[in-house]
Amino acid sequence: MNGFEYAQARLQARYGARPDAATWAYLHGIKTFPAWLEAARQTPLKHWVHPLHQDNDTHVIESALRRQWHDLVAEIAVWMPQEWRGAVDWCGLLCDLPTIAYLLRDEAPPPWMQNDPAIKAYAQQALTARRHALLASPRAAWAVASEPSVPLRAAWLAQWRKLWPQHDAALEQLATRIEAHVRDLGSTSLATAGALHSVLQQQMQIAFRRHAAQPAAVFAFLVLTALDLEQLRAELTERVLFPWAEAA
Repeated sequence: MNGFEYAQARLQARYGARPDAATWAYLHGIKTFPAWLEAARQTPLKHWVHPLHQDNDTHVIESALRRQWHDLVAEIAVWMPQEWRGAVDWCGLLCDLPTIAYLLRDEAPPPWMQNDPAIKAYAQQALTARRHALLASPRAAWAVASEPSVPLRAAWLAQWRKLWPQHDAALEQLATRIEAHVRDLGSTSLATAGALHSVLQQQMQIAFRRHAAQPAAVFAFLVLTALDLEQLRAELTERVLFPWAEAA
């Protein structure tokens, strides 16, 4: 017994309830936002879309999905052995990384950031005030990323590794695969990005099964969930931003 059996049992149930390719294909054929939402509520995506309404704009959708990601990660952290909870909790901040990257630049924050409950504390007009707010928050490790020599993703990754209670070879391999995926995405076209995502999904599915009841399985599940949310986000925002696509 290594302390991960409880987490594995809970994650196994969540893993089995993920939307499959047939579900995504069915939903992709529905072109209007209200109809898509109604159909999604009858699928395994129902718990992700239940807070959404047909009059929501993209900012509300983004905020809702980020909030649910935070909640999911916090829930999974509670299932973990105590010494691994910090490393899992740190993953909850990943969905904020693009926003933090923007706020670390000397540019005025847009209104939606100032209205988002999870972000408004950092969306101050003065850059120095933003950095001070970050340093006083759970995102303190990201404040150093205001220096060009420390890329934001590298700052997150370095802090994540510090939170591991011990080195884990399977988890290190998982991190290496994800980093390679991110680099590949940066040098590929939009047309081939989907194929890269499919490869990563297959790799994470293998890792989840191969490393059952180990730290790598937990983080593989988080990657798979993030990929599901990324696809969900794309389906939702496409229908909100381009409602005329149905007629076309």
